[in-house]
Amino acid sequence: LGDAWLLTCDQVVVWEGQILEKPADEAECRAFIDGYGRAPCGTVGSVVVTDVRSRQQWHAVDTTKVTFDPIPQASVDALIAEGECFYCAGGLMVEHPLVAPHIKSLEGGQDAVMGLSKATVESLLREAACALHRRGRLRLQPLIQTLHHLLLRHLQLPPGHAHCRRLRRL
Repeated sequence: LGDAWLLTCDQVVVWEGQILEKPADEAECRAFIDGYGRAPCGTVGSVVVTDVRSRQQWHAVDTTKVTFDPIPQASVDALIAEGECFYCAGGLMVEHPLVAPHIKSLEGGQDAVMGLSKATVESLLREAACALHRRGRLRLQPLIQTLHHLLLRHLQLPPGHAHCRRLRRL
């Protein structure tokens, strides 16, 4: 792979001291979603950037906390019928229109709850770029343009976002 970076991530949902992975079946999915109305849940996500050539890594962990009002049974039924919740850790889909109205509070950012914090990715890529630049392995200007493109297009941050402004100052 030569000069390439590998970005990897994973996440679990934590509820009442239990780690919740993707629900195995409808009963487990219902239990997960119903439980969120009784006690807050959170996510623990990890992100690792690896320089493929040197195998050097930069890593971070993001944690979140979400407090819900009880989610109505009709909404739970509709979520399960759609089936998307079976592909999410804990069946948790804070961005879904049937779930979002029942969020009382969200700490840590919606993107982090959904599995990948934009700020964390930007910070790790910046850290990796600076470390490799100091060793003469990387020219910063092409990387800055690539990061800016990533933030604007793929992560859909607006041009005036703080992360985009910081990149322009480099």
